[in-house]
Amino acid sequence: MATLHPTSLPNWNRMRISVNIITQNRAKSLRRLLASLRNAYYIGDEVVSISFNMDSRGDAESRQLFRR
Repeated sequence: MATLHPTSLPNWNRMRISVNIITQNRAKSLRRLLASLRNAYYIGDEVVSISFNMDSRGDAESRQLFRR
């Protein structure tokens, strides 16, 4: 059986979600992914951390989606 430190007890069931998106020149797929993330239900998680990684040669349309 696992043990849980007493200071961890109040937060044992709090989910923390982070999403890392790596893309390049796929604006249509990126738009669809962002819409899915926006419409998803995160089971009480208040903030979802999203980070983007794109090569400097990424297309202008994808870069514009990042700025929104």
